Order: sequence, then C-alpha cells, then structure tokens
Amino acid sequence: MQYQKTNKLANVYGFDPQSGCYSFTQDESEYLSLYDELFQQDEVPLNIRPIGDFLYLWYACFGKLEVYLNKEILCSVEKNTYLIDGESLYVGHCSDFDEYNLMNPITGEFLLSSHIPYELYVEDDVIIAYDNLRKKEIRRIDNSTEVLWSFPFVDLGEDNVYMPGEVDHIVKMLGIVGDLLWFKTDFARLIALDITTGKQVYQLSCNPADEEKPQYKIVEGIGNCYLREEDKAIIGISSSGFQAIDPSTAEVIDRFIFREADPDGIGTYRSVFHPLLQGD
Repeated sequence: MQYQKTNKLANVYGFDPQSGCYSFTQDESEYLSLYDELFQQDEVPLNIRPIGDFLYLWYACFGKLEVYLNKEILCSVEKNTYLIDGESLYVGHCSDFDEYNLMNPITGEFLLSSHIPYELYVEDDVIIAYDNLRKKEIRRIDNSTEVLWSFPFVDLGEDNVYMPGEVDHIVKMLGIVGDLLWFKTDFARLIALDITTGKQVYQLSCNPADEEKPQYKIVEGIGNCYLREEDKAIIGISSSGFQAIDPSTAEVIDRFIFREADPDGIGTYRSVFHPLLQGD
C-alpha cells in the first residue's frame, strides 16, 4: 500500500482519523475542522473520539463534552466530564469533592448510585474502580458501589532500581478479553487479573527491576500499548520496536526488535536511557 501526503498541519490538539475531524492552533487562534467545515473558536477540543455511531468532542478547560450524531450536535454537558479508557458510551463525571461517577451523556443518567473517590472504567456490565494515590488499589464494584473484590497495588512488587519505596499504579486500562482484565502500570508492566476473582493471572514486565522476580515474564519494551481491534492482541510500540501479545496466553505472537533487525549497527543500542559514544 502506498500513501500520498495531502496536507500537513502543526500544533494539532485533537485528531480523529475515522471522521477526519481535528483541532489546531495557528497565529494565536484556535480552530476546529468539523466534517470539512472550519470554525474559529475560543477553545477547541483537546480530544476527538468516535464512540460507536457518535463522535465525542472533549474540552479540557471546564471538562465540557459535545456529542455528535450524523454530523449534527446531539447534546452537550457543560462541565466536569472526562473521557475514560475504552469504547464505552459512558464518560467520567467528577464532583466538586474529587469524587467520580460514570454518566451517559445522552440521557444524563449516572451508572453508580453515588459518586466515589475512585477513577472508573466500565466495559459491558463490568465496573472497575481504582485509586492510584490514597487507597492504592483496584476493585470491581456493582452499581450500588458494593465491592466484589479488591487488589492492592503493593502486591505488584516494588521497583528497587528506578523508583525505590514507591508503589506501582495504573496508567492505562487496556480492557477485558475473555475473563481477563488487562492494564498497564507506571513501572512498565502489563497485568492481567481474573475478572471474577481479582486474582493475578499474568504479569509481564520490561522493567530491569523485575528480572529476578519469578512471578514476572520479561518482554521487550512495552511502550504505548492498546488492544488491536480485529483480534484483541495487545500491541506494544516502544523505542525497542514492536510486539504483539496474545491476551489469553500472554505469549508474544509477533515482534520486530530494532537491534535484532540490524545487529551490526543498531545492535549495540539498548534503550533511549543508555547513550552511545561515537568517535572521541
């Protein structure tokens, strides 16, 4: 497949390749290109995301959300929203007391009976709550906020190389595949929990601090990762290269590592954190 460059823009904020909508700044002004129409605005959306048949435009200043359907605005929520990981219709809603709920922006209905001091993720009928700062745990809850199970982040183990004394935490919820909930952590780990029990099933890591820990399977750089739509494989793209992981077995099913492809040149490369000397 060959590609032809049709346009180039700088200072882009939000971009959705599916609809072609994007926002950007130019000459100290902000613009939104929405379905091939260009608008100058006081504030443009920081995030533009397709959710099913809908297009979500999220504005960072006050947490405003606009929902479009068939190129027409369907509804808007003026403040206190945020987009959550995944493809759910729900968005996060923050109260004035740093407590959170899940809201259907089209109906205005909340999923939980009350706001709680946990960040939230939902997929189908599974509701996940996690707190990176205070409780430092992840839990599954029901609509009444009853706890079905909980898992403390301290059980993931410490990083005694780069961040001694710190507790690991979630940086991205990847999603549910089969009976497993996958997420990425700050210590460069991929964790799979049993969605029914909350028990650890798989622990992958590219962190040198985990190399001597028998519970961790060491893989190449995890980097930015997501679930591939067609087969739900975990795709990791990093400075080391590319890899695809089967989420049901945690086995690497495809990979391209730079130093393996060019052992005589880039083969001496370890990571962006290890400088190479050249000449004098």
